[in-house]
Amino acid sequence: MSSDSSDDNAPLENLIITSKKKGLEVASLRCFDVIDSSKRQALIRNFNKMKDRNEQNAYLCGLISMKDICRRRPRKDGGSARLRDKSHTYKVRIQHAEGLFEEMSVSQAAFISLHGIKNHRLCTRKWYMKIKGEVVPDGRGKHTN
Repeated sequence: MSSDSSDDNAPLENLIITSKKKGLEVASLRCFDVIDSSKRQALIRNFNKMKDRNEQNAYLCGLISMKDICRRRPRKDGGSARLRDKSHTYKVRIQHAEGLFEEMSVSQAAFISLHGIKNHRLCTRKWYMKIKGEVVPDGRGKHTN
């Protein structure tokens, strides 16, 4: 990235340039084998170019689908079992050379890695989607002290 480009407003040390990891947990869906490295880098570059955290959160929430759990099989009795009430699926939006977009299903670990985010940020977005049903704007620095 050159220093004279006008669209790169963020300092370079704050940008994540490559995907975080390629571990065993992402090997089952072969998410990294299907998406080549140039498209992975373009995905992170486009994600980092979004103007603020609220726009990034809206983009991430648009790629997450929630559905109710169909069948419960608790291994413990009803009182001590911690049951989930939603199931999540994750997609990434890949842009091809023709300008067309393709959405591909990936695992949660690959979703986190391909966007260069942490698991806590993803869990927070999922929790707000489940509780509020919408994308909640970032509230940091908005207090009235």
